[in-house]
Amino acid sequence: MQQFFEDSRIIEPLHQGPLTEHFGSYILLLKQQGYSRSSAQAQILLISRLSQWLERNGIETCTVDACTLQRFLRDYKRKRRVRSGDAAALARFLVLLRQKQAVPDPQPAPVSAQRRVTAKFQRYLVQERKLSQGTSAYCVRFAYRFLCERFKQGGVKLGCIRASTYLRHGHVTDTYWYLTSTPELLAAAGKRLEKRWEVRNAKQQ
Repeated sequence: MQQFFEDSRIIEPLHQGPLTEHFGSYILLLKQQGYSRSSAQAQILLISRLSQWLERNGIETCTVDACTLQRFLRDYKRKRRVRSGDAAALARFLVLLRQKQAVPDPQPAPVSAQRRVTAKFQRYLVQERKLSQGTSAYCVRFAYRFLCERFKQGGVKLGCIRASTYLRHGHVTDTYWYLTSTPELLAAAGKRLEKRWEVRNAKQQ
């Protein structure tokens, strides 16, 4: 710490809160990555204020995660100017805490039923229908928005969907030709529907 701060009156307040035991590791990381003295000073001050904030709010180190850092930054903005690199410095420090096993690794977010279905749909379009990545992406975005609108509660029941109903075709064979023979039309329809959704959302706001 002394290599970055010569005044003991500055150093003493920095050693407060539950994160102080990890300061040495973070300072070593900053040296290894070649940060300038001024940048290192700013990052150390930021982490020390995070440590003090955790102590004031009764938050233990083992519970710190990305959401905790976002809450800290929101409070921090009310009192001080947030630097452009502050969020990155906090994220870097969180990675260090995970590497030292001071905090648990983040749990992967659960994949929604809509995402699972559209992932299979995209594989089908690319591998079997041989569509380009761009065309398949439009189709998948259209399908995802449709599934979210149709199944707002989360569960996707594909057996309830009848393409002929939504496309207003009188015969199922017409729907089959529409979907299999001209997939580019589906991409174009997706673009137009996205524009309609954007207009509708803008009006609602």
